[in-house]
Amino acid sequence: MCLPCLNPFGFIRNYRENAEGIDINRTFEDLYTVEAKIVRSFLVEWQYDLFIEFHEDWEYDGFYFFELNQNYKSIGELHRNA
Repeated sequence: MCLPCLNPFGFIRNYRENAEGIDINRTFEDLYTVEAKIVRSFLVEWQYDLFIEFHEDWEYDGFYFFELNQNYKSIGELHRNA
C-alpha cells in the first residue's frame, strides 16, 4: 500500500493546509478532515508487516526525500495537466 501524497492541494501550493484551509497534521487525531479519515480507513482495514512514513517539513533546513524544485513542474502539476 502506498499513499504518495495526502495533501496534493497543499503540495502544489507549498501550503500546510488542505483545500478547506485546515492543517491535516494538526487535526489528524480528531479525524476532522477527509484526508485523515481516508488514511485511518487504510490503517484499520489492512494488516501491515512494516509501516514507513516520509513526513517532511518544507520549512526545516536539512535533507529532504521529496524536494519541490521551483524550476520543474511538481508531481501534482504533471498529474493535473495529464
